[in-house]
Amino acid sequence: MVSSVALGLAVGVVPAHADIVVTDWKTQGDGLLLWDTQTNLQWLNLTVTQGQSFDAVTSQLGSAYQGFKFATTDAVWTLFAHAEVSPSYPAPKAAAQALATQWGTTLSTPGNYFVAAGIIADENPYMPGYQLVAGVGSVDLGNDVWFANATFGAQLPDQPLAWFGSALVRDYVPLPVPEASTWSLMLLGLLPVVLRSRRRPQAA
Repeated sequence: MVSSVALGLAVGVVPAHADIVVTDWKTQGDGLLLWDTQTNLQWLNLTVTQGQSFDAVTSQLGSAYQGFKFATTDAVWTLFAHAEVSPSYPAPKAAAQALATQWGTTLSTPGNYFVAAGIIADENPYMPGYQLVAGVGSVDLGNDVWFANATFGAQLPDQPLAWFGSALVRDYVPLPVPEASTWSLMLLGLLPVVLRSRRRPQAA
């Protein structure tokens, strides 16, 4: 029991859906990765790249976002399917709301918008030179209508938009194992709980 509790505290894993798990990127507790356990892919929270253009993020794929790449349309549709937000319109409210929160809400206004939107790798076939934008959430909260669409919008690659992030994905990378001192501190903190659980009631 102690080891399983300590492991949960150490890796910072938060259940999002049966197949989708929110976990950490750089520091414990940052919650900036969405891990699809079926594909074993990790998606960077959209708020990390929010407000940056496709070109600006591309120039940082070997540095700030090393190991990541822009997701394709097919990859986004697969994520949506595993998060159970298909069909795309209307999407189930609870699942769409959860994914828009966990992937990173990039636009939220009371009564109107609650959206997670990210630029993807593919160009819009009907608008040459524009990148496709995937989105999940609601643009009509008043009527409680929710959607999930890998071809939600389009954006010029050199033009940033304040409420678009970038849909970056990478192969699964395990979280670092905590150092011995970290384990010791966590186990020390759990010791009183263990002792109380083992204490037997005294006979009358």
